[in-house]
Amino acid sequence: MDAHDTVPHDPADDAPADAAPAANAPDGAARVPLFASIQRMSVAERMQFARRADKEGRGLLIRDSNKQVALAALGNPKVTVQEVEHFAKSRQLDTDILREIGSNMEWLKQYAVAHALVANPRTPLPIALKLLPRLKTLDLKLLGADRNLASAVRIAATRLMKSRREGG
Repeated sequence: MDAHDTVPHDPADDAPADAAPAANAPDGAARVPLFASIQRMSVAERMQFARRADKEGRGLLIRDSNKQVALAALGNPKVTVQEVEHFAKSRQLDTDILREIGSNMEWLKQYAVAHALVANPRTPLPIALKLLPRLKTLDLKLLGADRNLASAVRIAATRLMKSRREGG
């Protein structure tokens, strides 16, 4: 989507983020917290909701136990780079979600997203190793000392840092 394209207004975006309409409730009636509302939804309903959810909804649905729901939340057109960076840092996300983030070149243009993926121990090894050369030398030094990361990532970060220092 270009910067000149407009997105049609969705009245659902105007609803408060912390509440969703109660099932079969008249307008203005009691509202149910978003988390409780999502829990009552079927997988198909959660997937549909994920494609149009606000930031809070995406944050909840990205951690859904069903990978398809989480991927639908990640594919929401309203997802921002800041949200993706937050998702990439999360150690609670499934590796398939991290793999999807690591395969999106638009998101990887952002240094913070690439760094967050490499620093996340749950990121699949091939993705973390592929992104290492993009990182700053100081970040490589810190990653080389991070005991939470896979030894292959730590060793590769240390070797890359040393080769940069030697001018190679």
